[in-house]
Amino acid sequence: MVTFRGPPGRWGGGPPAEEAPSLSILHLIENHTLDSATAALLWLFVERKASLIVASPPRLAGKTPTLMALLGLRRPEVQLAYTQGQREDFSFLKQTEPSKTYILCNEISPHLSVYLWGEGVLRVFQAVGRGYSLGSTMHADSPQEVMDDLRHPEVAVPPDLLRCLDLVVNLEAGYTRRGVLRRVREVWMQEATSAREALSFRAIARWQPHEDTFALDQSPQGLEAVQKRLGLSGDMEAELRRHQDALEGWLAEGVRGYNEVRQRVEAFYRGMG
Repeated sequence: MVTFRGPPGRWGGGPPAEEAPSLSILHLIENHTLDSATAALLWLFVERKASLIVASPPRLAGKTPTLMALLGLRRPEVQLAYTQGQREDFSFLKQTEPSKTYILCNEISPHLSVYLWGEGVLRVFQAVGRGYSLGSTMHADSPQEVMDDLRHPEVAVPPDLLRCLDLVVNLEAGYTRRGVLRRVREVWMQEATSAREALSFRAIARWQPHEDTFALDQSPQGLEAVQKRLGLSGDMEAELRRHQDALEGWLAEGVRGYNEVRQRVEAFYRGMG
């Protein structure tokens, strides 16, 4: 498990420097924040170092725990570099390999000094344009709201760099008679892959609130769009099934802890040769 730089204070009450968040992706499946099929789809993106933002308007929606649980599925050689909010000097860019580094932002927001805003956000996206990947959270209810904030005059990320954002994962949070409800409401994938295409997002997974179930976009157009974004040449459905089977197998074995999941992920990739 490699962490280049530990988090600053107030990382959402999250991981200490040795990177041990309280929740793993298997905890999220078990508590029905998402299902194993949606988790497998997200794993395919993290496996390929997709840049993603986990977004929800309310506080305590579980944005940071969800982000960290997803990044627990990254390849073993990929390290994490935590940004230091307004104190960030980006010296880590001289000491890391773009192809093997996720840049983590506690939150993209002007509200606290440990959050990233202004020129710092632009510098992160410039790094993503050079091959780094981004993992962050935002207070937003849709990809459009995410894009609006990233276009804010104090940030001003240009369109060619906005196309580097692969996913927006929107969370639903609220209270029911049984307690707090947290769900992955939608997974939105950036469709634009070239400067000729307008920025647009496609919902590739949705929560069905009336049944409290999740549905992937299994249409030929949906599968083709995901395959194109991932750069996947093989059988998309077979890849999804293989990753879902691994997650369900670990659940059946009683694996839950974050570090346990990291060990299983490492073994998963060793098994691929």
